[in-house]
Amino acid sequence: MLLLCGTTTLLHAQVGNKWVKHLGGNDVTFSSVTTDANGNVYAAAEKYMNAVHSQSVTEKYDSVGNLVWSHSFTYPVGDFFAPAKVLSDASGNVYVTGNIRLSFGGGLKCIVLYKLDATGTQVWVDTLQSSQGLFYGNYVTDMKFDGSGNIVLAGALSSTNASGYDHMTLAKIDPAGTRLWMNQLGVDYARSAIRNIALDAAGNIFAVGYGGYGPSGERMVVRKYSSGGALLWQDVYDADSTQNVYESGFDIKVDGNGDAYAAGTVANGSHKDYILRKYASNGAVIWSEIISSLPGGGQDEVSKLYVTANGDAYLTGITKVNQNDPEDIFTVKVDSSGVIKWVDMYGDVDPNHADAPVDITGKDNPEMVVVTGWSRRTSYYVDPVTIQYRPDGTRKWLKRFKSVAQGHGAAVVIGNNNNVYVAGRDGTIGVVMRIMDADTFTKINIPGPALYDFSASTGVTMNMGAGTGTGDITVNLLVNKAANTSWAAGTNPPLDISEYRWVVNNGLDALPSTIDLSFDLTALNAILASLNGFVTAHGMDTPANFAIYQRSVDGTGEFTKLATTYANGKLSAQITGLSEFMIASETDTFNHQVINNIKNAGSVFGDINVYPNPARDKVNISFASKVNGPLSIKLYDISGKEVRTIYNGQMTQGTKRVSVDVAGLSAGMYFCKFSSADNTTFVKISVVH
Repeated sequence: MLLLCGTTTLLHAQVGNKWVKHLGGNDVTFSSVTTDANGNVYAAAEKYMNAVHSQSVTEKYDSVGNLVWSHSFTYPVGDFFAPAKVLSDASGNVYVTGNIRLSFGGGLKCIVLYKLDATGTQVWVDTLQSSQGLFYGNYVTDMKFDGSGNIVLAGALSSTNASGYDHMTLAKIDPAGTRLWMNQLGVDYARSAIRNIALDAAGNIFAVGYGGYGPSGERMVVRKYSSGGALLWQDVYDADSTQNVYESGFDIKVDGNGDAYAAGTVANGSHKDYILRKYASNGAVIWSEIISSLPGGGQDEVSKLYVTANGDAYLTGITKVNQNDPEDIFTVKVDSSGVIKWVDMYGDVDPNHADAPVDITGKDNPEMVVVTGWSRRTSYYVDPVTIQYRPDGTRKWLKRFKSVAQGHGAAVVIGNNNNVYVAGRDGTIGVVMRIMDADTFTKINIPGPALYDFSASTGVTMNMGAGTGTGDITVNLLVNKAANTSWAAGTNPPLDISEYRWVVNNGLDALPSTIDLSFDLTALNAILASLNGFVTAHGMDTPANFAIYQRSVDGTGEFTKLATTYANGKLSAQITGLSEFMIASETDTFNHQVINNIKNAGSVFGDINVYPNPARDKVNISFASKVNGPLSIKLYDISGKEVRTIYNGQMTQGTKRVSVDVAGLSAGMYFCKFSSADNTTFVKISVVH
């Protein structure tokens, strides 16, 4: 049992959409997304056409968001196709599976799997149904590749006996479209289905799902099949052995040792909890852990699971106090021994607004986990929301895409260079977005009232114009790997943006209406000279090719081109207020490489934790001081005006905690500024009432 909740976030950098792509129509939802080794992105959507049918639409985008091809698949008119999963193989072939329904959102009819080649041309199609024909209980829930490139489908088909119940079903199809085998084996005579599968290194298939006679009497079922489809063992978790209590399996993963982790939901009296069970390869239960947000209460229902190779398990789902309360996102980490390491809850600042996750994914090196879902902003507006976690449970970033109506994230995948791709919808429009990961940010704290040195040893400078205000400012250097192809109307769009983007995300002591920027390109070139022709390849020896661009500090919206001058080796422009800005080339088509030798000045502060955030009445701040000396902590509003001095005195090494009364402040965004003798760090604080 674990009671810890809430999260704390140190603002390391702004995280924004690198690109956002839309697919319009009467009603469109992207339901699955995947990437390949070249950074291409594949997404599958259901596109409502009219009252008698919908299409499955699959789109391929390159790494910079250009549409490569779009393919539409229509089952005979009179039916509706909802894709469930899309996968791409090493040759660029794409496989899409989904469910045929009798009406939009209605009864399930049969399973369809089809293959597209690298050009988006359909190669073959296969339809799976029970031996009795088209029944309402035929549906696919998951699809995976085995080690030979065969496709394994999981879900349910209507039974062949008089019971009429759905049965847990697996099928394997080779890349040529030949069905190798199908296993349609239920649990007793009850209805049953597989919800997710995982494969080990030998090609054995682990499946999790449910068996029972109704939602209140489901049992959690975990199975292992051989690579040839034979059932090797089965575990039915039934707490009271009566089938009258709800226990149901939702996701399963396999670690590097071949052990399986199955996540589900279990009813404990009047409340529900997460359950995570670890199985040895032979089916023995190694441990079983119940996870509750409120011991003896609460409604916690798991959705998805991610497991690292070393056995760290991340579960996400919903939590709420009572059955009729709005839910929040509830994410938990459990180590390979079954020990709960941390929990995190995310909810909109309004306690009456609901939030829920839909998908989770992760990466082992570096270890990272991303959760996507939705969060209600008002009684009408619902936003897609995506959160990336560090291994210690702190949020690395949180990206909330402001929807035009009811939106949500439906699927998430991590691609090349830790970029995160989310598929879902924005109102009635399908959305695929690429979110740049915070790993591509290098944070540089730059003290001083006028001259800002990006590297103490080189003298690359950003000059604040005379008379524009004094005080420290933090500038973040982004190492950007690809182009943003969506630009503000009326601007001359660069073919590629440069590797250099800076974010002014903190307030000055007195923020001016404009800030003069001056980049010494000659000195910047000196830093980059060791990167094998980088300067010449980028055209940086022709400064006229470059301009300075600006957009909102929150990382949303598009960049607008500023009036830029070049004189005396410096590129100059004025930005207005707090913003994200960058140097961009209008002729640059270079295939970007990561700049990894920009020095980081480091910080005398350890991770700064702020909780709760957003806050209504009081904010608690904790941080680890690495040095002894003077310390100033001040609070600024979004305009840069100081509104409160929190602390001004001496500090000693060690963990420190302070509380800030924010009840009297207006609702909005604030910056908390930490200043030592030679270092400055900022964190964001959101105040709501």
